[in-house]
Amino acid sequence: MVRRRSGIEDYGGGDCFEQAWNNQGDDAFADDSLGLRICHGIATGFGPLEGYEYTHGWNEYYDEYLDGVYVIDTSNGNDINMPAWQYYALMGIDSDSVHRYDYDEAYQEASRTMVYGPWASELQWEYRKIASNDGGDCFVVALQNVMADKDLYLCHGIVSGQGPLTGIRFSHAWNETQAGYVIDQSNGNDVCMPRDAYYALGQINPDEVRYYNFDEMARKVVEYETYGPWDSLFDHVAMRRGR
Repeated sequence: MVRRRSGIEDYGGGDCFEQAWNNQGDDAFADDSLGLRICHGIATGFGPLEGYEYTHGWNEYYDEYLDGVYVIDTSNGNDINMPAWQYYALMGIDSDSVHRYDYDEAYQEASRTMVYGPWASELQWEYRKIASNDGGDCFVVALQNVMADKDLYLCHGIVSGQGPLTGIRFSHAWNETQAGYVIDQSNGNDVCMPRDAYYALGQINPDEVRYYNFDEMARKVVEYETYGPWDSLFDHVAMRRGR
């Protein structure tokens, strides 16, 4: 029996490595196998968690029909299946530094270490601070985007942390188009993806999102004299109020 890597529970690291292992095992014996690979890498926090990076595990497969690489992430209750480039952009993952394992390679590593992962020596930690955690610039950037394009919506919502930050809920800001796409340019990101995919990845409940058009946004700025958030919904979650 492969055991979980010791210490992960202490950091609230969730079940990402175990889920990636189980997904590959289930897929290997399925009639319609996707040929899942296990992937271990470093993800980067965003919003008020900017400046932290953490080890993470997920699966990849190549979709011949769509001619592209896709990610499956079922960690911590997620059910994500999306293009790898979108996933990597949102999670701040450097594709070139990801460790990928086919079924035989994963079996060998698990047998050698007796853990679900991570197996590479450079990933033998849970999370670390990489910069000053000042809450990020999401509220400022999202508001400025609407100032530049009045057809965009300003969105304030609650996002759930991933990896060792599982269980932490924090306020975040982004933009949405009238066609149902999310634009997130906070903290140096340049994310543009379907709304459903973004909400799934961030575990965002639409009922906990506040949407503002240009006029509504302008009234809130005058009333509160901050970039946001403005609704009392966000008073109980981790946040840094924009100034």
